[in-house]
Amino acid sequence: MYFFGGIGSLIFWWQAAEGFGEHIVAIIKSFVWPAFLVYQALGALAQ
Repeated sequence: MYFFGGIGSLIFWWQAAEGFGEHIVAIIKSFVWPAFLVYQALGALAQ
């Protein structure tokens, strides 16, 4: 599941990027974004 979230976020951020530097940031964001999603989901389940 985490893998599919990473691929989806990579596609999203890659399309939003316009330059070389932004594409590098898009790759970093695609690794970090699913972690925040899982953290928030588990936090919501704990309540």
